[in-house]
Amino acid sequence: DTTFVWLEEIDVPKPKKGEIISGPYKMGPFLMPLTKKINLDFTIFDPLKLNSAGIFYFDKKREEWIYLDTKINNQKSQLSTRILSGEIFAVIREFKPPELTQIYPNVDATYRQQDLDYLEFFVDDDFSGIDGENNIIIKINDGKPLIFEYNIHQKRVYYPFDDQFSTGSHKLHITARDNVGNEKIIKGSFHIK
Repeated sequence: DTTFVWLEEIDVPKPKKGEIISGPYKMGPFLMPLTKKINLDFTIFDPLKLNSAGIFYFDKKREEWIYLDTKINNQKSQLSTRILSGEIFAVIREFKPPELTQIYPNVDATYRQQDLDYLEFFVDDDFSGIDGENNIIIKINDGKPLIFEYNIHQKRVYYPFDDQFSTGSHKLHITARDNVGNEKIIKGSFHIK
């Protein structure tokens, strides 16, 4: 079945933590869900504005902007997502990287060999968000990336160590990337005595 779809510019609250670079646009119909997802594309004529940008919709009940999974085509200078209903959409840029807290073991800290049996930290991004394990990389001593547990509700990353560390210095490298590409990197060494 076919339906009439329309777009109109609309005034809604601006995001507290980002900058709207296209929109906001209200896409109708609002009350009729689509049977299949459709593509929603935004062309941004200044390709420099594609960095740290994503497509968001405005949740009227909570009065906040929610990130939608966005693909960027640099050649076409275009952002794309898939949607199932009419909403209020905009392209928003934001530059605040994720926050990492309570890192254990932490850079420049010293631990006793028998006390260090896991790695743990909390990661939070309060706007575009974190896409779980896909957006976090952890390496120790320049080895392969660790396969860790990520609890999305607690925002907790956890990895149990199989073996004890040898005494001396060990490298820790953590990269956390939010959904629009902003990165927080923790890099340094912890020490075992």
